[in-house]
Amino acid sequence: LGIRAVIAVSFERIHRSNHIGMGILPLRMPTGVNPQTLAIQPGDQVHVSADPRALSPRCKVQVCIIRRDGTEEAFEATAAVETRLEVELLQRGGVIPSILQKT
Repeated sequence: LGIRAVIAVSFERIHRSNHIGMGILPLRMPTGVNPQTLAIQPGDQVHVSADPRALSPRCKVQVCIIRRDGTEEAFEATAAVETRLEVELLQRGGVIPSILQKT
C-alpha cells in the first residue's frame, strides 16, 4: 500500500517490532496530541519528514497536517525505534530487503 510511517499515541512492543520489520516507521505522538485533538478530516493530508539517513533511536520527526482549507498544523513525533539494528532495518526497507541485500 506504500505506507512508510504509522503515527499512534503508543505501541505494544510486538506491533512496534512488526512495523519496523516491514520497513514502516512507528511514530509516537507527543503528550497532549491524540486523534481527537488532531481532528483529521477527509481531504486532510499528513506529511512526515523523516530522512532515513538521519534516523536514530528515539529521534524527533516533524509531522505536518495540511488541512483541505490549506491551513497547516505541525508537531514533533518521536520515532518509536529503540536500537541501532532497528534503524538499519528501517533504512533497508525491513527484514526481507535486509536479508536480500546481505545475500
